[in-house]
Amino acid sequence: MNFVVAPRLRVLCAVLGPIIPLVKACAPGSVTSTQNIGRAMLQCALVGPTTPINTSADINALVASFEASAAGKLPSTPDAKA
Repeated sequence: MNFVVAPRLRVLCAVLGPIIPLVKACAPGSVTSTQNIGRAMLQCALVGPTTPINTSADINALVASFEASAAGKLPSTPDAKA
């Protein structure tokens, strides 16, 4: 195993890191975060997958539906009982 990959990966992340917000602004459906991937996995576990293969746009749509369904189940005020 070659352990030289880690420094190269750090350099790659340092170079590409500032570019990601620009790509996300220009093409919002083509970039997603690991947090969105996790939320989409939860949504797929709850209601089933929408397609066999999900693109970034599909993942972002699953996250939007997950947040919309969770919004109706959460109390609106801290003292409200669900």
